[in-house]
Formats: sequence, structure tokens, C-alpha cells
Amino acid sequence: MKDRWERMNDIFEVLYEAETPLSLSEIVEILEETDDTVNLYLIATLLKHYFNNGYLKRAQNPENHYKYEYTLSKKGISQYENFLKNGDYKIYQEVYPDSYKD
Repeated sequence: MKDRWERMNDIFEVLYEAETPLSLSEIVEILEETDDTVNLYLIATLLKHYFNNGYLKRAQNPENHYKYEYTLSKKGISQYENFLKNGDYKIYQEVYPDSYKD
């Protein structure tokens, strides 16, 4: 089972490399998560957390107003490039100890 830093890295990597904004279902599909309710809920919860903390930008899908599309914000790009991309989780935890609470 992946820890929160590995999941954060996976999600940020998918959004970092995406050429267009991605919906929850597209992110789950790219991550090859099994399509069960628990994983969908977990990824949705993480996306909401990252959005609320300024790491993601969110916009309504123009074709379906019930869906959102996500991209990394400048803060999210910095987070990915400086800490997550190279697996520097311990450095990140030391610099920002309160950034993510269970």
C-alpha cells in the first residue's frame, strides 16, 4: 500500500505531465487504480485537500458542469519539482512539518 507521499507524487506527476486539465476519472485511469469506490473516494479526497491548500487549480468541465478538471498551480509545480520529483520526502517533512496531517 502506498503512503501519502507516494500518492501525492503519483497525482502530481500525472498532472505535471498532462498537456490538458484532467478530471478525477482520467487521473484514476492513468494511475491504473482499480475502479472501486474506496480508491475513487481516496483520490477525490486527496484532490480536494491539494486544491484547498493551493497546490491545484480546479475548473468546471465545459461539457459537464458536474465534473471538475484539475491542473497544478504554481505552488503545486514548485512542490513537485523541488520535493516530490526526486523523492525528497524527508526534506519536505522537515521544511513543512504541518503540511499534511493524517
